[in-house]
Amino acid sequence: MAENVRQVSKSERVECVSTRIQLTENSTTCDGCGESIEQRVQYKYVTVQGSSGRFTEFSFCDEDCFGETF
Repeated sequence: MAENVRQVSKSERVECVSTRIQLTENSTTCDGCGESIEQRVQYKYVTVQGSSGRFTEFSFCDEDCFGETF
């Protein structure tokens, strides 16, 4: 896991977890390890609601990166 990735706190609540496929040529960055998620690759997409009510979205390249944050 990348050093600068923050962990989800206990005051935050996972609202939605989905599997997406990167369709565009613009790559998405994994919030777990910092690696690029390439085109035509499935990845986990997570929406979290903080204690203030603000929503934050995360992308993860695989189950390992997802599991280290959640």
